[in-house]
Amino acid sequence: MSKSRLAAAVGTCLLVAGLGTALAAPAEASISGSVDCTYGNNAEVGVWVEAGSRSGWASLTSNGYGGAYYSYGAISAGTTYRLHVGCGGTPQQWGITFYTPYVSGGYYDWVCTTGYNCVMS
Repeated sequence: MSKSRLAAAVGTCLLVAGLGTALAAPAEASISGSVDCTYGNNAEVGVWVEAGSRSGWASLTSNGYGGAYYSYGAISAGTTYRLHVGCGGTPQQWGITFYTPYVSGGYYDWVCTTGYNCVMS
């Protein structure tokens, strides 16, 4: 094989390898934790995950101790997000909405108290 053909073959391999790296999908992560609506002793009725184009409803299940576990998947690893937590009312019409600060990472426990904010517990 001539030097020019060898150089072209090596260049093509490097280009294909570079495209494979550039086109690789970003890693995805799920988020989860617990929420506890202590303000007014209200039940947790919904959790909306605000994560840009990947926003959506988290699944919510009772933890048996007056709070609830939430879980949500399919956000890009490292994405910052915050939760909108519905306390009281119904899943369709929340009594009051609380907000977490923006965070990144997987697991957080939140207590929703006064001032429409949730804090890490």
